[in-house]
Amino acid sequence: MCYNYEDMQHSIRKRWKHNHAGDDLPSIVGTTGETLEGSTENDTSMYPGRKGRILLLGEANMQEGFFGLLSPWNKKFSDAKVTFNARAETIAEKPTWRTPWNKKQRCLVETTGFYETDKSTKKKYLFTIKGETVFYYAGLFNYWNNPENGDILLTYAIITTEPNDLVAQVHHRMPLIVDQDFKKSWMEESTPFPDLVKIMQPFPSHLMNMHEVVIEKKSKPAQSDLGF
Repeated sequence: MCYNYEDMQHSIRKRWKHNHAGDDLPSIVGTTGETLEGSTENDTSMYPGRKGRILLLGEANMQEGFFGLLSPWNKKFSDAKVTFNARAETIAEKPTWRTPWNKKQRCLVETTGFYETDKSTKKKYLFTIKGETVFYYAGLFNYWNNPENGDILLTYAIITTEPNDLVAQVHHRMPLIVDQDFKKSWMEESTPFPDLVKIMQPFPSHLMNMHEVVIEKKSKPAQSDLGF
């Protein structure tokens, strides 16, 4: 699954560049357990309920949405705790995913890496893409009407696949990472569904990095912008 990923938002990247004038932005700045200048891991770590940057099919600009796709039958924000990952293998079958899939509510989720913890050793690892500071996951989105106050919220889920050999050392699932060819097909409305299914495959291991992460333990604020 992909419960915890990283998104160095524009403001964080801008802050780093200001504090390191003249330096190129490293491919894994802020993703090795070190805090950025003037920020903390909590600024960039994404959990269900927090706001992430996504690009909707048919749109030209990134938008902010809540991580955790909410459907019309969901009654409360906290339901996002269990609807943040869509399995590629059952995306056209499960009720939560079937409707946005059939309606072509596809999106790209901006990221700089994702975390997984080895349950046997309790060690935490960050997975990134070689030579890429920012990359994208394939996702689904939905606009959710909050029955409590009538607010319309943009929500999204990350699609997951079987792991490649690298990620399999730590976890049995991984997010569906989008390469350039896949991105074009994923964000083209006319791409036939069978063609999309064929390319929903694990990202190659040899194109990824894996880093052990040591994060200083601190008093932990609420992970979610929704309060759960």
